[in-house]
Amino acid sequence: MKLILLILGLSFFASVFSTKLQAANRHDRHLVVVSYLDTENDHKLHWLYSFLDVWKVSLAYEKLGLHYRGISVLADSNATIPKFTQLISNLTSNDQVKAVDTILSVHGWGNKKLQFFEGRKHVKYVARGLSDAENLWKLRLMYNLACYGSVHRQTFTRIGYKTAVGSRKTNTTSATEYPMFLNMWKTGAKVGTIFDIHNTSQAYQISDAIAENAAGFSDADSFKLIRGSKNIRISSDAI
Repeated sequence: MKLILLILGLSFFASVFSTKLQAANRHDRHLVVVSYLDTENDHKLHWLYSFLDVWKVSLAYEKLGLHYRGISVLADSNATIPKFTQLISNLTSNDQVKAVDTILSVHGWGNKKLQFFEGRKHVKYVARGLSDAENLWKLRLMYNLACYGSVHRQTFTRIGYKTAVGSRKTNTTSATEYPMFLNMWKTGAKVGTIFDIHNTSQAYQISDAIAENAAGFSDADSFKLIRGSKNIRISSDAI
């Protein structure tokens, strides 16, 4: 009798654990895109930021639309910390969602601040907004395109993201890096492999050199640093 109970107990825990370990196929994973760069109409780079806001969202749909169960976009006045944290909370509490990936395209600074619609806020406010959220183990990749994204990585992995990626300083390589990431990610490349290629590319070096010498960005440094697992890919478990 004890043996039967033991077997039944082990079977129960195995079934629960196997559900959590289930690989994240297309119907299990959800993508969140936050795009808010065009913060001031009179900024000298208004034309560029306005284009990037639209381009990054449309390219995400084009490249990844068939590889996720859904894509949620927060742009313009919707790109706020409360709306972002509420969206993440809703997704992680959804039984049909096994993994959540995020592409974050906002301005960032070395003092750990990010610019959402409500203004510059320390990344800790994102963590606070998710303090009561459930099942944050479902958070998988935070691909942070903000400048100084490397300084935000620790907070994002503490929140629950298995992997957080960000540039060492000012990020100048979106035009080449972003489409490369989307193309390689959708075909199953490991995140570490993707950014190893980026970090050794001539495109990255040329872009930073132009930004520094022609545009006056003395802190241009788009080298990407990864915190967490470098082995995750689009089909990886969320654990």
